[in-house]
Amino acid sequence: MENIAGTLIGIVCGGLFILGFAGAGIFLIYRSWQSKQKAEASQSWPSTRGQVTMARVQHNVSTDSEGDRHDYYSPLVEYTYEVGGQAYTGRTIRFGFNPSFGNEAKAQAALASYPVGAQVTVYYNPNNPAEAVLERKASATNTGMILGIIFIAVSACLACPLLLALVFRAFSGTSGVAP
Repeated sequence: MENIAGTLIGIVCGGLFILGFAGAGIFLIYRSWQSKQKAEASQSWPSTRGQVTMARVQHNVSTDSEGDRHDYYSPLVEYTYEVGGQAYTGRTIRFGFNPSFGNEAKAQAALASYPVGAQVTVYYNPNNPAEAVLERKASATNTGMILGIIFIAVSACLACPLLLALVFRAFSGTSGVAP
């Protein structure tokens, strides 16, 4: 009986892990596809003049499972623009995943086109002027798609032994664990 309970717990935990991993893959693919769609749609969006009100590099730190520290830097931009007499604030440079760099100089270089006070062209969604972008392209969408596919493929590879264990258990009447 203990073997059956242990096997079932293993199957449930393994199944949840696999579903989570596959879900992350689906999320990455969906976000990448959505960003590409928005970038394509923005090609026909009208433009207006805007002004950069903030441009800075955000320093982020993450620690991996072995305790190693990793620094990365993200360029952040904020700009104001007006559509139909209504003022808006935007923060999107381009659609997709926010870029991060391993050193501050690269992040600063990404901000070079957007110094505070600079006049910029803002492309806005005519159906929702609060949605705007400075560059009508998407970033890192291919990377997101590839990672999503890898996550789903790994999930499928992990699911096969789990499914085989379930089938073996169902047809043999055993716990699926070798003696």
